[in-house]
Amino acid sequence: MAPLSKRDRLWTFWFATHLAVILLVDAVPLYPSHLYIPSSSPLHFLHRLRQFYLSTFNDPIMSWTPDAGHDYWIHLFFNVEIIFYVPTCMYAVYQHAVKADRQDGFRGYEEMWYMMYAFVVAFTTLVCLHDVLYWDPEVYSAADKRMFVFGLYGPYCVIPAIFFTDMYTRLLRRFRVSEGVEVAKKTQ
Repeated sequence: MAPLSKRDRLWTFWFATHLAVILLVDAVPLYPSHLYIPSSSPLHFLHRLRQFYLSTFNDPIMSWTPDAGHDYWIHLFFNVEIIFYVPTCMYAVYQHAVKADRQDGFRGYEEMWYMMYAFVVAFTTLVCLHDVLYWDPEVYSAADKRMFVFGLYGPYCVIPAIFFTDMYTRLLRRFRVSEGVEVAKKTQ
């Protein structure tokens, strides 16, 4: 098999970055509070990092709680992050960056899995981008909204969309080669 290409290395870096963002910022409220809230706790730096993000950007999606009484889709998306994104990112980083004996590129089943992952990340982020458009203009100026769209959420929609396209074209090539083999067998 071919060694890991530059694109595969780039996507592996994406997985590592996405995993870090989830574990260091997004998932912090899911950790037992005694591990991150008290200043003497071992993960207090995560609480401070998240508080810095929230105070700097006033992000209503990241500051959402079930007590808010609305926007329950946010809770669903957080669950998708934990149940689907985290295992996918961990698998990809382990397989393509950590595992010493794995020197080949993405395999067909991985391309399918990563394509689904990229679609879900792009779609869920697109929902967040759509939500930004309806944020209260008294609280969020047009400049604030542009910052969320182009600086914070936009890349998490565009990069996975490119990733999806890459995986789709790879799979399409595999299917075409497979179909060519089948046609060749039938004509013999």
